[in-house]
Amino acid sequence: MAKRSRGTPRLANRLLKRVRDFAQVKYDGRITYDVAVFALDLLEVDQYGLDKIDRRILKTLIERGFIEKVEDNKYSWKVNVYRFSSAWKHQNTVNT
Repeated sequence: MAKRSRGTPRLANRLLKRVRDFAQVKYDGRITYDVAVFALDLLEVDQYGLDKIDRRILKTLIERGFIEKVEDNKYSWKVNVYRFSSAWKHQNTVNT
């Protein structure tokens, strides 16, 4: 859970509470490795700690050209916060 919380205590506490709830309802209340992995997978938190919204944000950044691939596994950021904000608002109004 520590890796999936991206080193953020607030996120780690939130994930721990969700996994604990899951362990209490579906299992005997103990959090094991298998229980934690299963619960985090159900919460759609990937191995990098990204959830559904994080992946949507990254997808928007890539589609709008804010992130460019420069080499294998290396990316270049050219993010202007105001441009990204308007792109995100536009995407959310179009998709809803």
